[in-house]
Parts: sequence; structure tokens; C-alpha cells
Amino acid sequence: MSLYAILLSLLMMTLVGIFHVEHGSRAALDRLGWQAVLADQFRDDVSGALAAPQHWQGHTAGPACLILEMSDKRHVVYLWEESQMFRLEEGAGGKAKKVPLPGKGKGTITFSRAGPKERLLTLRIAEPASRPGKDPILDVTAAQGGDRR
Repeated sequence: MSLYAILLSLLMMTLVGIFHVEHGSRAALDRLGWQAVLADQFRDDVSGALAAPQHWQGHTAGPACLILEMSDKRHVVYLWEESQMFRLEEGAGGKAKKVPLPGKGKGTITFSRAGPKERLLTLRIAEPASRPGKDPILDVTAAQGGDRR
């Protein structure tokens, strides 16, 4: 009888371990998923941009705001506010449509510029560490204008 109790205990501990691993794997997959969506959208927009102006319709570029002037003279603005990333896209008639992007409350996002004529634009995603130590950081860098320049 005690052998059955020991085997049942081992089986329960194994199942608990499996559930912990599955939960961690699901969280990692979710994180990679929203980061990939955000990175792909950012790269597409930056590669199609002709310029990254400092100001547009009351928005000022900085660590929490990136303004892109697209080839068709419309504008796309990335805004980080209240732990949420938003993408504003100028539509027909000059009206901007504000769309939330995935990753709300998952960390902080900043923008920076580098390279010749500041054509390299970087989106930095810094997530809070689940364990003490360094925060996981993902840098997504794209060249303004892509391969056209």
C-alpha cells in the first residue's frame, strides 16, 4: 500500500512540474508573438518612410514618440503612453486613426535614432525581469527608407 502512495506522490509531482513548464512555455510564446507583430509593423513603416520629422500636428518626436513621413506624404506616429503603444496613421482627409498595438503593460518602449543622418531608427522594448537581475531588452532597428537609399 505504501508503494502505491509513493508512486502516486511521484506522479503528482511530475504532473505539477509539467504544468509549470507548460505555463512558462506559453508565456514565452505569447511574449515572442506580440514582440514579432510589433517589430514587423515597425520595420515595415520605417522602411517605407522618407523622413522622420521632429514635429507633426502637435506631436513631438522623442523617446516616447516617433513620427514618420511616408512616401505618399501621409504620416505614421508611434506613441508610448500609459504603458501602451499606439500607432496613429493619417488617413484620407488628413484624419489620424489611433490603433493600440499589442504588448500593453508588458514593459516600457523607447525610440532612438543613430547612424548617418539619423536614418537608423530603433524601437527598444524593456520588460520587467521575472527574476532579479537585468531586464530583458529587445532592440528592433530599421533603416529609414529601407533599401531605396
